Amino acid sequence: MLLPDQNLPPVAPSTIDPNTQPEQTKELREDDSIPTSLPNLIHDNPSTDKPLIEILEIKDPSPISQPAHPVVFHFMRHGEAYNNIKTGPNRYKVKDPGLTPNGKLQCERARRIFPLESNIRVILCSPMTRAIETTLITFQDVLESGKVRATADSSFRERGKGESSTGSPLAEIKEKYGEYIDFDALVLPGWEVNTEKSAAARARKVKRQLFNFAKSVQEKIRDGEIVTSKDVPYEIAIVSHAAFLKTMLVKELGGCRKTKKKFHGFYNAEIKSFSFDTIDGPAGVEYSFTQTAESKKRKPALRVVAL
Repeated sequence: MLLPDQNLPPVAPSTIDPNTQPEQTKELREDDSIPTSLPNLIHDNPSTDKPLIEILEIKDPSPISQPAHPVVFHFMRHGEAYNNIKTGPNRYKVKDPGLTPNGKLQCERARRIFPLESNIRVILCSPMTRAIETTLITFQDVLESGKVRATADSSFRERGKGESSTGSPLAEIKEKYGEYIDFDALVLPGWEVNTEKSAAARARKVKRQLFNFAKSVQEKIRDGEIVTSKDVPYEIAIVSHAAFLKTMLVKELGGCRKTKKKFHGFYNAEIKSFSFDTIDGPAGVEYSFTQTAESKKRKPALRVVAL
């Protein structure tokens, strides 16, 4: 296993509270200010000589002819962490919590979705411990193959400023998890304290960057700068947190409503996959995410028995 000192003892039924979020999700508002302190998702960071993805520098992509190569985003919420267990009023006082034994087993189950032969080309994850551990377990086969090295990006951190939304120092997580995850490109010293004014503005900014990233991938494939099998989607995996993912995908998730019939959000270790679509409408070229048919059929693992 990739996790340091990871053990998976028999697990009692989980006391998970999948619906609980660190902060109430807000609808995206146009008047939200965009924070300037956040690192750019795909950007040359002064701390490194190379961009995050050398061949995929994002400029201002122009429209390309159809059909474009399929690009699929896999958005995943971390597995059950210690702040997700009903242990009383102090559960959000746990600073940068890791995964519970049940959370690790949830990720082992999710791992089956991404076998070695999957076409995962990019893995981005929040630098918070529970997201890092989720990445290392779920994508173990892909990472150990050496084909992909995950990149931590603080743009995908959880929203809120409580203890459970506070990370660990960069030097600490880099020392512990740096073999398979790059912390140099998109995580700056001092990242662990969330100082943003608007998570909704960050979500809107990140989503726009993901659209541009996918567009650039399609152009590079079209021009032969990226080689991939025809009709095999170029897959991008992102491991983040429930509240932030709900904020970013508010439209795709049906407005983040919770009804008696359906929970519009992410359970622990749940993966929702979306195809990137280019729509040439009357208002010009527009981009969108559409949940895949396979993704709609998946059922989250709320309580996991030993494998």
